[in-house]
Amino acid sequence: MELEGTTPTSFKLSLNFLNSDEARPIILKVIKNLQYRETIRSNEAGAFSEEDLTSQAMYQESINLEETVGDYIQAQTEAIWKDPTAEPEDLFSFLMRYSFRREVNEEERTTLFCQIVSLYESQFRITDEFGVYKNYEYARIYPMQ
Repeated sequence: MELEGTTPTSFKLSLNFLNSDEARPIILKVIKNLQYRETIRSNEAGAFSEEDLTSQAMYQESINLEETVGDYIQAQTEAIWKDPTAEPEDLFSFLMRYSFRREVNEEERTTLFCQIVSLYESQFRITDEFGVYKNYEYARIYPMQ
């Protein structure tokens, strides 16, 4: 009886048995298993070096879009609460000045604007007005009220 997780013990087979028709499916199964193991072994990634693990260039902190949207909506709500006559800041302008946890360039901020609008559209009021920032023209988008 073989227990799960244990490796089978090896045993010797006679040449007569190996030449028999009974042994053929077993031999083919063993060959297939060995080929499968070799395929798995060749697809395994190598271990990370110490340099890979400490390299800052390879790893960037991801930006939490949900948190960013929450910060935007909260900032606009607070601004209106402090001054009910104040105009809310549009999403694009907010993202251009927002202080992320890591350095985020202008192009990435523009990409984040597009991602946020497409993922959280139901939380925003998209107007027919357009703003211009450097070489970008964008729809003015505000929180739902």
